[in-house]
Amino acid sequence: MGRARMVEKYMGHRSPKNPVGRWGVSLLLVGLLLFGVARIYPDKDGSPSALLDREGTLYGASSHAPIYIDGNADFTNQASSEGWPGDGSKANPYIIKGYIIDATNNDGIEIRNTNLYFIIENVTVYGGWDGIKLYNVTNGNLTGNTLYDNINGISLWISVNNTLTGNTIHNSDDDGIGLHQSANNTLTGNTVYNNFDDGIYLYQSDGNTLTNNTVHNNNGDGISLRKSNNNTLIDNTAYKNTYDESPSSFTFEGIYLEESNNNILTSNIVHNNAYDGIYLYQSDGNTLTGNIAYNNTYSGISLKNSINNLLTSNTAHNNEDGIVLYESANNSLTSNTVYNNNYWGIYLDSGNNNILMDNTIYNNLETGIFLDSGNNNMLMGNTIYANNDCLLYTSDAADELDGVDLGGRRII
Repeated sequence: MGRARMVEKYMGHRSPKNPVGRWGVSLLLVGLLLFGVARIYPDKDGSPSALLDREGTLYGASSHAPIYIDGNADFTNQASSEGWPGDGSKANPYIIKGYIIDATNNDGIEIRNTNLYFIIENVTVYGGWDGIKLYNVTNGNLTGNTLYDNINGISLWISVNNTLTGNTIHNSDDDGIGLHQSANNTLTGNTVYNNFDDGIYLYQSDGNTLTNNTVHNNNGDGISLRKSNNNTLIDNTAYKNTYDESPSSFTFEGIYLEESNNNILTSNIVHNNAYDGIYLYQSDGNTLTGNIAYNNTYSGISLKNSINNLLTSNTAHNNEDGIVLYESANNSLTSNTVYNNNYWGIYLDSGNNNILMDNTIYNNLETGIFLDSGNNNMLMGNTIYANNDCLLYTSDAADELDGVDLGGRRII
């Protein structure tokens, strides 16, 4: 290998989590509840403040026991007894709104086996297992909820066509938002931070859309896709996802894909993460366009054992390396801008049949493009200047291989 610093990351199944949640509940909040105060207005951290509904008007929040619903009939019965508005239709969904739920030893809201339309809005859940759990649910809408000090913030299992918008999830003992075998859901404008593992985690979940979410200061990856295909990530921001007393086998990327294919990543911003900005492992056929990766500890964008990916018009700067391909083949890097990285602009090691075309690479402290080994890699029309070492460098290993085309000059 062309450099000693090549860090192997965790590639297996996720480690089990601590089953005990963090119960850091405000003493003021608990005291108010114990003494029978009916209405309080909590901020996202549990402190008294104003809770607003979708129209921006003050909405009275009241304490409520954990909610468990199983099936359409059960939902209809509980809506009637609780006085929840709506009839479960698309035009008139049930609305669960404005509760504060101490979920100790429970899920805060668990809904199972229903295709009725419903909205959960402006609900605060703390201290439980899952703040909100949907299992085999279709047509749910989770809007403006606050989940903290739970084991998981929001969990979807085998659930389809649900919408999560404007929720705030923090200080979970595991993931902020987790999708498990759940497809075609939409996550928009959620803020997810200070969770002990990943901010947003998808496992065997296909066709989901993640837009304008902000994930930061999580103790794992900002957004993690594992065995998840055909998802779209647009305009998400992932930063300062790092580690604190967690196993060294964890990864800490802004966005991480493992065995995940045909996903689209567009205009995401990833910065100041403890490992790479965007990392693809054994992930094929993905399209990365217009992403910005900077100030990450290792690479801005990194591919390992990944084929047939398209990287176009991305920007990688002020990382250790700009873009890294390791044991990755048949990828295309086109019109990317790579600058001010501490080592290499673009680094290829043990990869074949990759195309680097019309990239701009400058002001990297070592080499603009480093070809460490590989066959039939094609370089065309790249602009490379003001790098510290030399304009274009191939190691002795690459020099001895056939088929390296350096913009018309063939090295044999």
